[in-house]
This record gives sequence, C-alpha cells and structure tokens, in this order.
Amino acid sequence: GQSFSTVTAIGSVAVQQFAVSNTGSVIYAAVSSGLYKSTDKGNSWSQILSATGFLGVACSSDGSKVFAVNTFNVYYSTNSGASFSSISSTTLGGKQQYIACSSDGSKVVTAGNGNIQVSSNSCTSWTQTTIISSTAKGIVVSDGGVIYVIGNDLNQPYKSPDFGSSWSAIGLSYLTTGYSYVSICCSTDGNTVFSADTGGNIYKSINAGGSFSTTTGFYGQTKLCCSYSASNVIVAMPVGALQYST
Repeated sequence: GQSFSTVTAIGSVAVQQFAVSNTGSVIYAAVSSGLYKSTDKGNSWSQILSATGFLGVACSSDGSKVFAVNTFNVYYSTNSGASFSSISSTTLGGKQQYIACSSDGSKVVTAGNGNIQVSSNSCTSWTQTTIISSTAKGIVVSDGGVIYVIGNDLNQPYKSPDFGSSWSAIGLSYLTTGYSYVSICCSTDGNTVFSADTGGNIYKSINAGGSFSTTTGFYGQTKLCCSYSASNVIVAMPVGALQYST
C-alpha cells in the first residue's frame, strides 16, 4: 500500500464500495447503476447486476461468494456472481448501506439505518448488535469476528473483538481537524487495517489499530478495499479514477 498505479475506471461514475479476491485479480464494484465485476485486476469490467442504488459489496477470498446491498435488498451469490438471491432490507431494520464478510464468506456484517447486523452463516440468519454508530460510513470483519466500523458521528474508528457485542475506540487521534473517515478495510486476521478520510489521506495499521502510518495525496471521499492478505489495495477516486497497489 505504499505505491499505486492507475487502472481502468468504470466510466466516470463514483464507486461506492469495492471488494477484491486474495489474488487481486477478481474485483467487484458497487456503483449507483449496478454491480460490476473485473477478472483482470480492473483492466476491464462487466455488469453482473443491473438493479440501481448499490451502496456496498463484499466477497470471499476466492471471489466465489459475493454479497451486496442496495437501497432495498441484501444480495448474495455462491457462484462468483453468476446468479444472486436476495433478502429485503426491511427484515434487517431498514436500508443497509455497507457490507463486509470474512475470507470464507461465512461471517457477514452490514451497517445502515442506525443499526449493525451480523450473520455467522452466510446470510441465512441475522442478529442486531450493540449500536455504536447511527450514521455508519464503513464496516469490515476479520475471520475471527473482529469488526471495525467508522461513522459520521464517530471521531475515531471503533473496534469490536467479539462480533459486535462490545466496542472501543482505536487510535488515529491525529486525524486532521475537519476531516472524517469514509472507508475502512482489514486483513483476514484483523491485524492490518486501512482507512481513508475526506482529506485524501490513507492510514495503515499493522497492529490491529494500535498505531497508524499515513499516505497522502489522494482525493477526498476516496474509497478503498484490500485483499484478505492485505497485499493488494484498491483505491477509488470520486472522479472515477482507480488506483491499484501491490
């Protein structure tokens, strides 16, 4: 995550959220016009869902399990996006805006409408966790059930070590005044954490949020994701440009 190269953008649309396989070859992108997939590290894209208003997407480490949210539904696929089943957002307390999953796709977490929902069986059943943010802006989960969340009403990212039962704030006290966090992602074990803010800064922790280093020079409202090994990082600029780091 120290150097980045530009890859093909999905037109000029702003990407809401990315998901990337562990090899970095398969990338899923949620945009307002649908759900898109690339199998060549973002050099070309195809639309796999045409519903509108997509806000979030996640995938398993091999890219075979895909989870996505739009204004009305949570979608999930077990065949790399060839087909999808859906759950109405009303069953989860309202519109869900962000989604994440563990590397095998068994643990799934969503955030939106003032609540955080967790599933330990790939969307078969759901539980509402302790509410930590009423305006979540991003959520991510490790294989062991560690959850990180950011929100408009949170000055710092928050961490749950027990799949949403309890929460505590983590570092980043040096966030520049007036900025807020816009995206967050983590590795399989939850030790490597990336986050981005409205000032175009990307923060990286290799000790589960204990301390962070900073990479500057990106646009504000940058969205990012990383592979489960944290070796591949994808950055989406609000103007449609994509950056890829290995």
